[in-house]
Amino acid sequence: MKRLIVLFALFGAFTSYSQVYKFRCFQTYGDKTKGERPIMESDYTNVDFLVVVNLDKLRINTYAEKPFQFDIVKTFEPTKNKSDDDVLSYKAIDNDGDECKLTVVIFKNQEGKHTATLIISYSTFDVHFRLKKND
Repeated sequence: MKRLIVLFALFGAFTSYSQVYKFRCFQTYGDKTKGERPIMESDYTNVDFLVVVNLDKLRINTYAEKPFQFDIVKTFEPTKNKSDDDVLSYKAIDNDGDECKLTVVIFKNQEGKHTATLIISYSTFDVHFRLKKND
């Protein structure tokens, strides 16, 4: 019985916390102008799919009609934007082997329509994902 108690105590001492965040993407926008013009509300398309940010595995997955997996190869220091929102940036490789930059903006004000934005930037275009908590 003592051995059983010791085993439980040992396993309890090695508790780890995962950094996996699930979001529901409800709107997307493909930007071929690379930010040369402001994005209008009407530019967004309504969608519904899961986005999983798994910092333990250094991976971001989108589970849309065509699932994408982005393997993070470099992490940049977190910053803040003009609105004091947290901005996380990563260099990644997608399913097709193409390099891209992933930017996750987590809004300080969580009361709005969405709680975060994921921007995937390739050399010729960007894709914006509006995210909310996956309830």
